[in-house]
Amino acid sequence: MKIKYSKFKSNIHEAHNLSKSSQSFLDKINKKLDSKLIYTDDLSDYDCDLKLIYIESGGSEGYFLKSFKKFKAPYILLTSGENNSLAASLEIMHYLHLKHLKGEILHGDVDYIVSRIKKLCK
Repeated sequence: MKIKYSKFKSNIHEAHNLSKSSQSFLDKINKKLDSKLIYTDDLSDYDCDLKLIYIESGGSEGYFLKSFKKFKAPYILLTSGENNSLAASLEIMHYLHLKHLKGEILHGDVDYIVSRIKKLCK
């Protein structure tokens, strides 16, 4: 499996605290996956089996909406639930729903997220 992700976060959050929390979350996912998540800052990079959009914090929905056309449906939003990332993901998903675009929020414990990623890769 080749899984890539791009991320969005608000500039309001302290970068060093958020990165530690996010890295811990991503490390837990990587430990349980058969492969590693690969970060790409190229939003249109779809040379993979699955592309995730990691919503790292609340307040990032505006950044996503400015550049969401670079992504392809279905929009798979990954959230840790920390730093209001779930709230931002819900706002993004609502927008996508209004535009009749397909998407999904991956949220929950790491085991659920990993099992869902594996299923989406098939």
